[in-house]
Amino acid sequence: MATVNNILARDMNPYREDSASAVRKTVPANTNAKTDAEEIIISPPVVSTEGERARIASDIRIGGNMKTLWFEIDEIYKNYLAGDTLDAFVVASLIPAILRGENIRLKGPMSAKLFYNISCSLIPILSEYLEKPSVTRIFPDGFTAATTGGAGVAAGFSGGVDSFCNYYDHSHGRVPDAFALTHFIFNNVGAHGQQGMDADRALFLRRFARLRDCADKLGRPAVAVDSNLDEFIGQKFELTHTLRNTAVALLMQKEFCKFLYSSGYPLSETRLGPDSNMSHLEPVILPLLSTERLECMGSGGRHSRVEKTRRVAEIAESRHYLDVCVAPHNAPEGLANCGVCWKCIRTATTLKIFGKLEEYAHVFDLKSFAMFENLYLIEVIGGKTPYVKEIRQLIAEKNFPVPRLVRLIGTLLPAAVAQQFSMRIIPALLRHKSIARFINRSLAW
Repeated sequence: MATVNNILARDMNPYREDSASAVRKTVPANTNAKTDAEEIIISPPVVSTEGERARIASDIRIGGNMKTLWFEIDEIYKNYLAGDTLDAFVVASLIPAILRGENIRLKGPMSAKLFYNISCSLIPILSEYLEKPSVTRIFPDGFTAATTGGAGVAAGFSGGVDSFCNYYDHSHGRVPDAFALTHFIFNNVGAHGQQGMDADRALFLRRFARLRDCADKLGRPAVAVDSNLDEFIGQKFELTHTLRNTAVALLMQKEFCKFLYSSGYPLSETRLGPDSNMSHLEPVILPLLSTERLECMGSGGRHSRVEKTRRVAEIAESRHYLDVCVAPHNAPEGLANCGVCWKCIRTATTLKIFGKLEEYAHVFDLKSFAMFENLYLIEVIGGKTPYVKEIRQLIAEKNFPVPRLVRLIGTLLPAAVAQQFSMRIIPALLRHKSIARFINRSLAW
C-alpha cells in the first residue's frame, strides 16, 4: 500500500522528478527545490489519551528546530480525530512556509484533493495576500486512501453575531437536512487575546463554560479544542484565522462531512491581494480547503451586519450568551461584554435602533455604553466604512432619533476623523469617565 501511495503521489505531484526512484521512496523535490535544512518537515500524527483528554500531535521541523503542534479534545470525541492524514497540519504550516519561502515535506499522506487545491490555487493566492513570492511546494509521502467520512455538519461557535446567525440560518427547517448544523466547535487557536498561552487558555475555558450551557440549550454538542497553534503560527489572528479554524475542522473529518465557516464580511467585500484580515478571502479560499471527506464553505456572506444582528435578536438564547467583546477584561463581573469596545458599541447601537438593547442587560454593560453612545453616533453619521453605512441606513429606516448636535458634528467632520471614535477616541476617554459623561450629555440635544 505504501508503494501504491508513493506512485500516486509521484503521478499527481506536478513538481516530481521523473525517475524510477520516485516510486520507491517519499516524493522527492525537483532539482530546483531547497535543501532539507530549508524545508518544513511534518511527521505522522500521533493520537494519544491521557485521563479524560485525547490529543493528536505532530512533530514538525521548522527553521532547524523541532516543534510539536498539538490539539486536545475531550476523550469522548476521540473517534472524531482523523489520524490517517496530515491535512490539518499541512494547513497549519502554510503561513509559516510561505513567509519563510520554504517547501513543506510530509512523512505521511494527505488528501489528494487538498494537495491539488493548495498547490495549484491556494499557495499563489496566499502568497499574493502576504506579499511573498509563490515558491512554496508540498511534497507528500502519498495520498490518503479513499474513505467515507461522517455525516455531521459542524460550525465554529464563539457566541458572536456571526456564529449565532450561522446557527439561525442552518437550523432544521431553514435548510435541507444535509446542511443542518449538528455540532458546534469552540477553538483555542488565537481568538482569546494572544496574551500568552496561559492567559489565552484561561479566557478560553471561561468562555467555553458559558458557551457549553448555550449549546445545551440550543440542542447541539459543543466540542472544545485546545491547542498550541497560536504559538506555532506566531502571527496576528486576523491575518490567519480562516486557516487556523479550518485546520481544526480537518482534524475531525472522520465525523464531519461539512464545515460551515461564519463569514466576517458580506460577499460584496470579497477581494484577493494584500490585506490584514483573511475574512476578505474566505469565499474563494474555503472551498480550496475541502477534502474528499470534508466540504468547507462560507456561511452568512449574503447578509449585512445589521441583518445578521436582526436575526440574532430572534434567538432567545442570545439574550444570555451573546459575546462580541474584544476587551472582556473591561467588562464588569458577570457580564461578557464591556459595552464600549469597537465591537460592543457597534452591536449595542444596532440592537438599540431595533429596540432590543434592554433585553441584553444580562450580557452588556449598558451603563458604560450609555456613557459613549452619542460619541459613537458621530462615527455612524460621518464615517464611510461599510458597517457604519449599514447602521446609518437602519437609522433612516427606523426613523431613529439622533441628537442634532451629533448630526452636525458627524456631517462636518472629515470621514477619516469620524472613523476614529470607536478605535481611538472612546478607548482614550475610558480613563476619564467624568469627562466622557459630560461630553455625552452635551451632545444629547
